[in-house]
Amino acid sequence: MSEVFIITPFLSGKGGTETIIKNIFKSIRPENKYSFKLFVLGGTETKDWLQESDFCIKNLLLPKKFKKIEYLFRLPYWIFQIAIKNPKIIISTSPIIWSMFYWLKKILNLGYKVVGWYHFSISEKPFSKFEANSQDAFFSISSGITAEMKEKVNNKIKIFTIFNPIPVNGDISFPTPHKKTNKLELVYIGRFDYDKQKNLSELFTALSKINEAFELKIFGEGEDKAKLSRYANSIGISACIKWMGFQTDIWKLIKKTDALILTSKYEGLPTVLIEALAHGIPVISSNCSTGPEDIVVDKYNGYLYKLGSVNELVKKISEIGDIELINEPYELQKTAMKFSPQNYLLRMIQALDSLDRGTSVDE
Repeated sequence: MSEVFIITPFLSGKGGTETIIKNIFKSIRPENKYSFKLFVLGGTETKDWLQESDFCIKNLLLPKKFKKIEYLFRLPYWIFQIAIKNPKIIISTSPIIWSMFYWLKKILNLGYKVVGWYHFSISEKPFSKFEANSQDAFFSISSGITAEMKEKVNNKIKIFTIFNPIPVNGDISFPTPHKKTNKLELVYIGRFDYDKQKNLSELFTALSKINEAFELKIFGEGEDKAKLSRYANSIGISACIKWMGFQTDIWKLIKKTDALILTSKYEGLPTVLIEALAHGIPVISSNCSTGPEDIVVDKYNGYLYKLGSVNELVKKISEIGDIELINEPYELQKTAMKFSPQNYLLRMIQALDSLDRGTSVDE
């Protein structure tokens, strides 16, 4: 069985990358030809997300104010320790880490392949061209990131668009199309950013312009909550917003809704859109450069609107009932099936096989 090492820097244990890694390990079967092991270089705040993983955590030991210096010295040693194990393939989420593995194998004449696995839009969170070319292959999580990456790398680096694994066999929130109530039921899930990445002020502005009653339930947390609350009050919609806080099992709390809305300025592959569809919920999203276009089938399972166009967002919110008339929740769930962990693992294994053989299945 060929060894594949997944290497990350410090992870809190609460983010999207952790969920993705957890889903990968949950979907691995004994008959798979690759064995996966996770290395977390710098530690994690909680180990709950690691329960089904084969993992090794490298912790920092000094007080917080010395951690950056400690990390600077420990990281090369940790990478050397892992590199000399000489697995078949090393996959890393960090440009610095995958570059160090790449050049160390050149120096030591080791045989492993290095794969970059980046979870952000490259245009919004860029890394250097040197780091882009310090790998043998790249696992892209969206078509938009694939396009961004092709502009940075030489033609020797294989790019595989494999998306992310998201469970899509959850309970349908509404077994049959629910009857329209006297108000729109809307949901937002994510960090509370006023005008940064998640761009919630754009959603609030649009809601202040719609001509029907609504309720927006907001799940999550973030430092901009007070600013957003003041803005909601100033535009007269504070009574229509319910702040639900951080919840560990959000989907059990969402008994009915007309749409989940995402107004992000940038994404990698927005998991929350896939999760909503997996529960039979239509979605409305900005058409930010990477991610939503791979998920939203416009006018079928939801709507895309032009980022920054509040009037278009208002129109899409008002028309969301049309999606519910066209498709039952089970049809919406089917559109999320390509992101299932089982389908994801098939794409990853095909990419690993291709990399191992030295062939290309660039998507």
